[in-house]
Amino acid sequence: MAEENKPTSEELQAQIEKLQADLAKANESNEKLKAASSKAASEAADFKRQLAERMTEKEKAEAERLEAEKKAKEEQEKKEKEAEERIANYEKQLADMTKEAHKNAFVAMGYSPEDALAKAEALANNDFEKLQALEKARLEAAIKDAKADAAGQMSRPPAGGSSGKAKPMTYAEATEWLKAHPGESLDK
Repeated sequence: MAEENKPTSEELQAQIEKLQADLAKANESNEKLKAASSKAASEAADFKRQLAERMTEKEKAEAERLEAEKKAKEEQEKKEKEAEERIANYEKQLADMTKEAHKNAFVAMGYSPEDALAKAEALANNDFEKLQALEKARLEAAIKDAKADAAGQMSRPPAGGSSGKAKPMTYAEATEWLKAHPGESLDK
């Protein structure tokens, strides 16, 4: 049954010949379109030349003036764009220099280079919440360090539950001590 649907070689040959004829017609039509396009472009150029020939001196001068104004406007716009780009570049350089100066100032105040850069960027971006958070973290760290230093410097009481004070001496012991240490006082 599958062979019943297959075209014969004569039918295939007829389809090929039809496609070739269609292709030839399309190529012929394409050539006609190219020729028409070329002719239209040529005619447009002729009309433009004829128009230029028919223009009066006043019209020619006006056309030249308009062309000169157009070029001048384009040149002005180009110069303005270049000036805006230069200004933007200078502003970026100034911001970078300011940020670097702030960073160096923060480093001089004792900040780490990373924290100094973070504060300088926050300052440059007017991000006062970030500035406040960075300063709060720095103060908390300083307080923690100060407490640790203070705790390390405190004297610890001696083992055994003593209060750290010397036990009271009897009169005889005090007299004997004073004889052994002349010129010293027991109040120490």
